[in-house]
Amino acid sequence: YSCVQAINVLKKLGIEAIMINSNPETVSTDYDVPNKLYVEPLTDEQVFEVVNNEMSKGKLLGVIVQLGGQTSLKLASYLNDNNIPILGTSFNSMDLAEDRSKFQKLIRSLKLNQPKNITCDTANEIKEKIKALNYPILIRPSNVLGGRAMECLYSDKDLEKYLEKNKNNILDGPILLDSFLENATEIDVDAICDGENVYIGGIMEHIEKAGIHSGDSACILPPFSIKESLLSEIKEKTILLARAMNIVGFINIQYAIQNNKLYILEANPRASRSLPFVCKSTGVPLVFIATQLMLGEKLKNFDLKKLNSSRKYFSIKETVLPFLRIPDADILLGSEMKSTGECMGWDKDLWSAFSKAQMSAYNKIPSSGRILICAESDDEENVRNKLREINNLHFEVLVMNELEGENKELDFIKKNNITMAFITSKDERVLNLKRAILASMVCCFTTFEAFSMAIETLKRGKEKIQAVNKIQDISILDSENLII
Repeated sequence: YSCVQAINVLKKLGIEAIMINSNPETVSTDYDVPNKLYVEPLTDEQVFEVVNNEMSKGKLLGVIVQLGGQTSLKLASYLNDNNIPILGTSFNSMDLAEDRSKFQKLIRSLKLNQPKNITCDTANEIKEKIKALNYPILIRPSNVLGGRAMECLYSDKDLEKYLEKNKNNILDGPILLDSFLENATEIDVDAICDGENVYIGGIMEHIEKAGIHSGDSACILPPFSIKESLLSEIKEKTILLARAMNIVGFINIQYAIQNNKLYILEANPRASRSLPFVCKSTGVPLVFIATQLMLGEKLKNFDLKKLNSSRKYFSIKETVLPFLRIPDADILLGSEMKSTGECMGWDKDLWSAFSKAQMSAYNKIPSSGRILICAESDDEENVRNKLREINNLHFEVLVMNELEGENKELDFIKKNNITMAFITSKDERVLNLKRAILASMVCCFTTFEAFSMAIETLKRGKEKIQAVNKIQDISILDSENLII
């Protein structure tokens, strides 16, 4: 989405737009979108050869790396080392965000809040320095794609397993050890900046608590439960950080709120995965503007008040997950991204928007039947508090930890008219049950927050659920590209 929108802007300005895209499945590879398309791997060597080939035919204005996710952003170091111009945010500013140690120093210099953290450079250093923090601890390598090798550790035993599993994947820069913020609300902010002035495109409230990768978490725009004072602080800190990093183009910042205190988790100097969702939800063409900012235009030259339609709607982004196509995959979400696409629900009513989002993600909320609950002990009290609400909705509830016998799961689901499931159990013995739930296309939630939203949606009116479930229009958004 972002790449196609940017190409349209460049072509209108009379600039030849050449795309390198390693994924021939995405719509942006349509040969008539860019002036020229290279279907090549996004590696240093391949991109360098393409750039050299094109430079021999004319002057190279520059390379845009902000619109292809983490894959293209990682190319910035190589491009910078080889004196290939990068349009928009400079490599030094990108490195400030991507290098965990440098970002930590920046946050401290600006007197902003971060979870208590320590940076390390080696596995042995991790073992030694982690003693200064209390579990649970979130480990964050630098320069990773999709939260690769990010994990929440709860004990020294977890740490040993983690290091054994990821010893070859985590040393591309400093490693950050974060005190994990339990029961915190996560916030995503997408903004654009011209190096001085900042426009905040969208503030999104995650449905799942902090700890689920932002690419896998559903989110709501505008936020529905955040205090005005905290929203003002989020805007203030976003402007401060974008200016300090000298962002020219896009920035995505992830925050967490715990006990009414705002923490900065990380900042990404690029267009985020949620950007198409923000543009469609607000009606503001952020890519159209940001592309011109990368070419030297200033924000003041755009009438953003007129562009922002201030729609009185709720938009909910939901992820599309590939578990049915991956044998033995566990459907539980975590700090490493698993989604392969996303969709959105949009309505004046928050709960109708949520229902539409679930329908679009092949997870229709039923209006009758039985709810199967198979939860971790940590969720039991929350579930007990919900049982009365569920009973008032005239759903029956089945609570279980495991099934006896082989290949009985599908029969069990059909025989007992299971229409919704809430599963958070990590027990390997219930893996087949999770797979059977997916295969049966049963509505399923694996976080209490999303399950609670579904129950609240049902409380608001089964008629709305039934009406929404008749809708068939599904929109999937995804992009992993580089433009030169």
